[in-house]
Amino acid sequence: MKQGKFITAISEAYRIPFGTVRLFVRELNKAGLLTSGAHGVNAPDMTALDAARVTIAILGTDKPTQAGQAVETYGNLGVNRFYNQGDVPAFALNEEYCFVLEEILELFFGIQLLELVQMTSLEICREELQATMTFGHSVLNKSGGRSGSVVFDADYETHQEIHASEASRGKQTIARLKASDLTEIAMLINRENSPQTEESK
Repeated sequence: MKQGKFITAISEAYRIPFGTVRLFVRELNKAGLLTSGAHGVNAPDMTALDAARVTIAILGTDKPTQAGQAVETYGNLGVNRFYNQGDVPAFALNEEYCFVLEEILELFFGIQLLELVQMTSLEICREELQATMTFGHSVLNKSGGRSGSVVFDADYETHQEIHASEASRGKQTIARLKASDLTEIAMLINRENSPQTEESK
């Protein structure tokens, strides 16, 4: 999927003006955070990682000029196993490796992790430096599991700095997207970038 079509798809799926998405993409390009190369028919296809980073930027800030910083800040939030609630996917229970938000979203958009299929929403709480994925009840337990949520969190030192800051007190900006909207992008990317599609272009 070329960049122009990618921007249109994000705009329609997330219900955000095309011009706004284009500004986010432009800033992420300038920061070297998106796939880039030739223009026109030789332009590279946008990837699952590109979709993950644009999604994080849109949820992490209202200002396109801060898109790069938003990706660096929120994309590196790690799973906090102690905040898990209900039934959660296996990646959230891993004691040997802490997945970060950007990694999990890249797997989601690449349709590479089956346990993400039952995700119902993704939200970022900007001031608290937390992201939350919620999941439907059938994600793990065939015998009647509960719904669950996975929290991606900043490290202890960062949280201490936040709570010591007067500027952050009382602010709770939460941005949320339905998983069905993210799934729409995932399906488009994988269909457009499949070998069969490439051969027919």
